[in-house]
Amino acid sequence: MDDLKFQAGSLFWLTFISLSMMGLMYLGVWSFHNNNVKGLAISSIFAIMILFSVVISKFEIFKASGGWKVSCLSFLIGFSAWFTAGYFSQKASMSLLSVGKSGLFAQISSELPRFWSFVLDTIFIPTAEETLWLIGLPFALIWGMNIVGAKWAIFSNKAVQLIFIVLISGLSFAFFHVGKLLIAFMIAAFIFRGVMIVLLYGDAWFNIIPSLSIVPAFMVGAHIGNNWATEGLWSGIKILATSPVGWFILFLLLIIVVSALDLLFEKLFGLSVAGSGG
Repeated sequence: MDDLKFQAGSLFWLTFISLSMMGLMYLGVWSFHNNNVKGLAISSIFAIMILFSVVISKFEIFKASGGWKVSCLSFLIGFSAWFTAGYFSQKASMSLLSVGKSGLFAQISSELPRFWSFVLDTIFIPTAEETLWLIGLPFALIWGMNIVGAKWAIFSNKAVQLIFIVLISGLSFAFFHVGKLLIAFMIAAFIFRGVMIVLLYGDAWFNIIPSLSIVPAFMVGAHIGNNWATEGLWSGIKILATSPVGWFILFLLLIIVVSALDLLFEKLFGLSVAGSGG
């Protein structure tokens, strides 16, 4: 996808995909030894989703270059924005910028131990879903439309491709997230995915935000922030602190925050806490 100007941040994606795959495999082993069929099923589904997404993107997610600090700052901005939107949407019914969890998988994960339920909802599932609906599926659609566009030029048009990506990714994401409030829930899910797609690919192709380059880590942070908001920030931290796996995740998040603030201080004041790089 040489015509995409965004920097995917290969180190960032490698970190989150590796963390999610190891966590899902650990959950699968735990579920097997504890005869928890639902835990085994959900860990297998999302592990396969990640692998499938990487393959259909033709491994482009790892080939793209990008700075770690840029991805961390984008992640932090996305997390903060959608955590805030998700938090206030609970105070005022439903927000069009936030979306609830998948009804089916929320029910399954709620039957797991508290720690695993939270980590699934806030780390592993958002990573898997963004790998598919933000990178894997759109890249496959672009590849396919470019082939068809060799005969029918309209399919090579970037505006047409963006519309197709929003429709197909948005609708499939919405159906995957069917909840109790069927129509309202699906509309919110479609809008959430559409906003993510337009922000990334719209900016990459049409520079819709001239002063800012949107990178995919922003969407991962937004999705994690959206899901975390239902638990509350401090409550989520306390849940993570109950397990060695959770402490590792907290350490990773601390590194991301420090890296993001380091880049922010560089841009605002010309100061760097962690030295040059990024």
